[in-house]
Amino acid sequence: MAQKMNIISICVVVAVGGGLLSGQRLISPVIGYLALLVMVGLLFKRQRLVLTNQGILVHNASFRSWKDFDDVRFRGAKVILSSSTRLASISLYIPSTRRAEVTSVIRRHVGAPAAPAPRLSANRRHRRAV
Repeated sequence: MAQKMNIISICVVVAVGGGLLSGQRLISPVIGYLALLVMVGLLFKRQRLVLTNQGILVHNASFRSWKDFDDVRFRGAKVILSSSTRLASISLYIPSTRRAEVTSVIRRHVGAPAAPAPRLSANRRHRRAV
């Protein structure tokens, strides 16, 4: 699911370049088959996540600090880490066997409720009001 847009893009390029819409081939069949082979490889590539106290490492490529994220939403197997800038948000697909463990770590660091304001006793409120 994390590679959904890559797979759709490859299929569109192969279909249009292979002459599906116009009947004229823009790319050779060998290149089309190679692109489809790459797409199958993307499907079998496992997503790797490393969760630390400082942040999250996605696909061994980019480390993101927990401070980069404003909110977290859980939708079944999908975890959405939202950021104030749209392009900085991340969608993660977590297998059901590890979901409880991963969600507890993420909730600990992202979207934690702010500490409640200290309550003033009735006597201290009265003195401030006067």
